Amino acid sequence: MDLKNELIRQLKFYHLATDIHLQLSDENGKVLRTYGEAFSYCKMLREACGRQGFCSGTHGDGWKQAVWLKDGYIYDCPCGLVHFSVPVIVGDKPMYHILAGPVALEYPDIMIIDQIIEAYGCSLNYRKRLYGALSSVPVVEPVRLQYLNELLNALVKNLADGWVGKGSELKEEKDRKEPFCQPVMKNALRYIEGHYREDIRLGQVAKYVGLNPSYFSTLFKQEMGINFSHYLTKRRIDEACRLLLETNMSLVAVASELGFDNQSYFSRIFRQQLGTSPKLYRQNGGK
Repeated sequence: MDLKNELIRQLKFYHLATDIHLQLSDENGKVLRTYGEAFSYCKMLREACGRQGFCSGTHGDGWKQAVWLKDGYIYDCPCGLVHFSVPVIVGDKPMYHILAGPVALEYPDIMIIDQIIEAYGCSLNYRKRLYGALSSVPVVEPVRLQYLNELLNALVKNLADGWVGKGSELKEEKDRKEPFCQPVMKNALRYIEGHYREDIRLGQVAKYVGLNPSYFSTLFKQEMGINFSHYLTKRRIDEACRLLLETNMSLVAVASELGFDNQSYFSRIFRQQLGTSPKLYRQNGGK
């Protein structure tokens, strides 16, 4: 079995059955195949903001998270829509990346367009056109979105497992047992991803995954190579970088959005992490 060709064939069937737009890329990000027409909403929003690669950073982060989880990962994009990223991992090596979406979780609301126009400094001349373009994006209920993600993830895992069985070296990799705690960490990271903008604590996450806080703290550092508080801070700063570059939000608004007590504390933590201030980071385009 040729994994790439079989993957291309199976993704075609998935697209025809679900009408979800798909993009298949290799491990280096080269697009190999797309399924379905690109939505005019995304193209128009890039035009309205005068920026190319508008969502590339967000998709890159989604891909990294999916690879780490070895599972499908659902996330929001800056355009106000939802995607899910599914890795094709053979042994322990990510070989292909599937980007599915965008989809909307509710029917178009002109308020969504107004918020995006304000956040990204778009011309009001695009308001009506953006709303019309947004109406073409498929609406998927949250529960169905989860099923679509799980279905695509199961499809590619079955293909990858079959491919592993074809080679003895890769088979040995597959036979190595995954750490027993990995499912716990997946649940913990999903919870953190959904709540990192809030004032969450280690004990809160430990309770969610059903572990003693002390044991969970040890387990988290063992699996992640970093303690819980540092991971949470890094995730908030990563999102702060995105907001600083992709929106016109004030520093006060960014700090508040990400759960920092005040702008001064946010700026101090930002400088500790990146060696520069949020203001200079934005002025220098993230360089």
